Amino acid sequence: MKKADTRLFHTGLFVESMRQERLMGLVYLLLSLIFAILPPLLGGYSSFFPIEAGEHAMVLYVFDFAAPLTLCYAAFGYLTRRNASDFYHSLPITREAAYFSRAAAVATYLLITIVLTVPASFLALTLTGNSVNWLQVLPLISYHFAASLLVMSCTLVGLSAAGTYFSSFVVAGLFIFFLFSHM
Repeated sequence: MKKADTRLFHTGLFVESMRQERLMGLVYLLLSLIFAILPPLLGGYSSFFPIEAGEHAMVLYVFDFAAPLTLCYAAFGYLTRRNASDFYHSLPITREAAYFSRAAAVATYLLITIVLTVPASFLALTLTGNSVNWLQVLPLISYHFAASLLVMSCTLVGLSAAGTYFSSFVVAGLFIFFLFSHM
């Protein structure tokens, strides 16, 4: 009898999850880049007043909630379907490895989008003659990534605690509401 794989991360499943999430991740990336670059180029900002940190890449505030929710539902949607659930649970990897590998794929797409969108917004503002503080790039990236990871974790709790899309959405919404109301 073959010994079960006890790793906490499975590279093959991570690569497969990245492939499965590719379309949705690229759509989020393109939309974020377009909506981060267009407002400065179309004159949405005044060059007389300095731009504060919260005004850069405003699209990421919507992205922080929408992307982790939909990417997690796409990655872990198999938990709500019997045939898909049977298939993933029959793979010769532990459930922890499946969880960490698929969650890492979602987090990778979140990080790539945030890391490319924030500097693109700063660059567009710089090209249009606005004064920007480039020292704000890393704090903004870390802020948006932390917010996305928080929403992702609440979504994963909702998906693991409930059996249908609607009930998991309600549970995730309750967790998000609870966490953000106590901040």
